[in-house]
Amino acid sequence: MPSIADAIRGTPFEGMTSEELIELVSRPARPNSGAVMRAYRPSERDKSGAALAKMLGDGYVANRTARAVLGSSGIGGGGTLPLGLSLADLTPAGTAYGLDEAGRSAAAGDYTSAAIETGFAALPFARPVAGAAKRVVGRALPKPKPNAPRLTPTFEVKPGTNTGQPDPTDPRKGRWDRFSVTGGRQDALYRGAGLKQGPTRQGTGAYRNSLGEMEYNPVFAGDVELPGGLANPKNRKNVEALEALRALIDAQEAGAAHTIGEAGADNAILLERSRLPRGAEMAALSDMGDLPYMATSSNRGALAFPYDTGDSSRLDEVADKLAAEMNLPGSRQRRVSAETVYVPGLAKGFDDDFNIVASEPFSGEATEGVLRRLAEADDDMTARLAGDRGFRGVVNEKIARDADLPGARQDLQETRRLFADPRWNEALQLIRLGASPAAALAAIGYSTSALAGER
Repeated sequence: MPSIADAIRGTPFEGMTSEELIELVSRPARPNSGAVMRAYRPSERDKSGAALAKMLGDGYVANRTARAVLGSSGIGGGGTLPLGLSLADLTPAGTAYGLDEAGRSAAAGDYTSAAIETGFAALPFARPVAGAAKRVVGRALPKPKPNAPRLTPTFEVKPGTNTGQPDPTDPRKGRWDRFSVTGGRQDALYRGAGLKQGPTRQGTGAYRNSLGEMEYNPVFAGDVELPGGLANPKNRKNVEALEALRALIDAQEAGAAHTIGEAGADNAILLERSRLPRGAEMAALSDMGDLPYMATSSNRGALAFPYDTGDSSRLDEVADKLAAEMNLPGSRQRRVSAETVYVPGLAKGFDDDFNIVASEPFSGEATEGVLRRLAEADDDMTARLAGDRGFRGVVNEKIARDADLPGARQDLQETRRLFADPRWNEALQLIRLGASPAAALAAIGYSTSALAGER
């Protein structure tokens, strides 16, 4: 691994020590923004859980045991009992942990959670009620506005066929685990970024991989409120960064999302139905012949949209084809204005025809590419995501799940460890100041040669 001095030679940071670099990126992100980049401070529960996991020998079993007993293995995530409880929450120790967590919520500006945690921490054995109360309040307060553009992130629930990452499907359950969906069926990525959303739903996705093969896999379709839509350049950069990050961590060649309800001329067909398309329905919808359109699951049914969202010249033909073939029984056809995001994840990028191009592991290029996108995104959003315990929790769960998976890509595991470390946002600050991703990563102790390849 190169030294920090070697990594930053020839950059504006040459000659600075690692302590000076970290101090630099810990300054406010913008004048008067109030956002300060700081390393994650473990809670008392996290400290106790980390100590117990270490005493038990670390590893998946040790971490799972620590979460069952104390509610954390050092990275948050909650207990394994119903309502996210641990055994400690059924003892007076739960009161002490609750008061500490209330103080942290207040310091982060989450006064709703702080009030609930403080009130219930004073009552013995009441954390189950506190957890339920927070969920009820959480559902009541962030109701998405019906007239705002809606973003549907669509993410597959198994690794891409050509990524080299084995499928960790549990044959006893018959489905892949819901990595990106947390309590309340909300997308952990957008929840961590602070965006309001409705419930996530499951359907089938259609995707042409880097081998030129069509994949029809189960997908989750989110429902995120996005005022201004993807027509807003800041929103587009944020969504592109988040979907590239998701695709990288989830072992997908590309990430995708779309909006319905944009201002402007209609360019797509929404097949509105309460149930999302499955299997054969999606395969039939994807057969567009010579029409330059694609189909995807949407939180409101299915969406047929053009490759070029600025070209609606053949919309009438698409509408006629869908009406004649009736590939989604029980749906109602509506013309809508839509915008799309499609970004490379665990892949080199796109060729001239916008097809995914595969590449080799251990180059670090995929991770560098995602870091560049994140550096172009809103700094307050990335700071919030890096500090979000729920986001780090699902990343760490994925690391633990794949630790003993035969053939698992170790460069991908190392990339996941990077994004489970809140200091990745400090690296972003260095990139925003002109450092290369390699130099920024070296400053926080990571090497690109150990991280996932492809850009």
